[in-house]
Amino acid sequence: MPDKPPIDIWEVDKLLQFDQPLSEDDPKYVHTEAGRGDINFERIYKTLCVDSKTFTFKSIPEKKYILFCGHRGCGT
Repeated sequence: MPDKPPIDIWEVDKLLQFDQPLSEDDPKYVHTEAGRGDINFERIYKTLCVDSKTFTFKSIPEKKYILFCGHRGCGT
């Protein structure tokens, strides 16, 4: 990336490289962990009919479609 910051959204779009991760010391890197909030696994397990202590199905779940998603490279 050039030394001077982009001046508009179109220039940002041209400069973004999604296949190259930023290093932690890069000034553009932003820690977002605090913004994610707490994950309520109990709620997820209940939705999937999973016993959170034994990690087994409590009953055959009714037919449902659940989408798990995240941005490219986040591990979902």
